[in-house]
Amino acid sequence: MKKVEKIIEWLVFSQTYYAICAVMLALETMYFFKLIEVSFIILCTIALGVIFYYNYAIITNLSSANNVRSNWYNRNSKRIIWIQKLIGFVLVTFINYIIILYGNAFFKQSFTTIILAFLSFVIALLYYNVKWLKKISGLRKITFLKPIAIGFVWACVVVFLPLLFDAISNGYVFEFSNKFCMYFGYNFLFITNLALLFDIKDYEQDDNLALKTLVVQFGVKKVIYFIAIPVFISLGLYMYNFVYVNHSNLSIGIIIAFHCLCILISILLFKKLSVVFYLFVVDGLMLLKAILFLLIA
Repeated sequence: MKKVEKIIEWLVFSQTYYAICAVMLALETMYFFKLIEVSFIILCTIALGVIFYYNYAIITNLSSANNVRSNWYNRNSKRIIWIQKLIGFVLVTFINYIIILYGNAFFKQSFTTIILAFLSFVIALLYYNVKWLKKISGLRKITFLKPIAIGFVWACVVVFLPLLFDAISNGYVFEFSNKFCMYFGYNFLFITNLALLFDIKDYEQDDNLALKTLVVQFGVKKVIYFIAIPVFISLGLYMYNFVYVNHSNLSIGIIIAFHCLCILISILLFKKLSVVFYLFVVDGLMLLKAILFLLIA
């Protein structure tokens, strides 16, 4: 059991688990939109980018608090910093390769497409407190913006980015179709809702730090009963209507069961649970969604 716990801790605290979730969601997008080919380089860039981004944010904002995650990072800080340097080098190499090959094609895309790509990058950059952008960074401190920023950036990375890369690598102009808007909107709301639930874990800490998250503002019960559960029900009905016409009863059953599970996990959060539960189970709903939706696709 201890070995299993250590493996789970390494997966969630090293951000490897987040990277797997992101790659699976991106694969889900590729299959959902029936792309001609699955791009290995964009999947690797997404995975490495997620690991580097979250580890950098945590290392630079690491507190002396006595909790499981802080203790793990303090024990493994040298190893994580070495891994960060390696990932940073590979990530820069991949990004330069993409820019050299497809830079011109990117700027041939529509103005709206280019703006969306840059906007997602800027929001991700300004989300945490960045020392060299101290005056304008720290979007997570703004009450309603924290979960929305997370949902928006993740939706851009796992939905918009794979489709944009397919467009620039195959020489066509990306279009904001109804199908894209529907799919982007679903993922945006789903991940925003998970981010909102994740804030329950930090309720007491955020309150002490005067971070006015929705959970701090309205309390755990109101957030779960009046925001999280209604959003999951709405998303389930939304996806049900989409799947109903084109898919089998099994697919419809999977959609209903998955959203019922999301509601059940939301209710479980009334109890005080470990950070590993939030990282592995709550955020793991992204991975489960990707697997189930790939089966449907």
